[in-house]
Amino acid sequence: MAIIDGEGSIHLRISADDLKKASRKLRQLLHKVQDLDAYMEDAAQYMLQSTRHRFDTKRAPGGERWPGLSEITKELKLSDEPLIDTGRLFESIQISKVDRDGFTIGSNVEYAAYMQYGVAPGKAKGSYPHPFEPGVRGRPTEIPARPFLGFTDYNLRRIRELLVEHMMED
Repeated sequence: MAIIDGEGSIHLRISADDLKKASRKLRQLLHKVQDLDAYMEDAAQYMLQSTRHRFDTKRAPGGERWPGLSEITKELKLSDEPLIDTGRLFESIQISKVDRDGFTIGSNVEYAAYMQYGVAPGKAKGSYPHPFEPGVRGRPTEIPARPFLGFTDYNLRRIRELLVEHMMED
């Protein structure tokens, strides 16, 4: 309890009961820090929804608008929607791992990396084979990057907020 005396001083006295309450709260916080599974599951679910929302906004995690489709691609797809044809890529975005140390969200669709990183003419990114060789079904040999996986600054702030909420729960 804080006391202000008439001489311009303040005094703080902590009772045994105050120490017991503080000790109990610290034990609860320690338990929560050691058991982050529920928090990580919430954070992973949040990021899954945020990642899927990018298909609606057509924006990369950095906020850049995805490049539009080439005319030939529009003709082949009969659509002008980037990354959406059959819905297979969108539906494949899943949480593949959650534990106390973190989470992983990704796609098991073989062409997901082409869409995420793009493909230069005649060259593949990383160890992936080139998806469309020149002349195959009239498909283009260049695919611009249309990143859909990643964290925005807002995502990181929201994930920190989720941690605070988790720690404050009784």
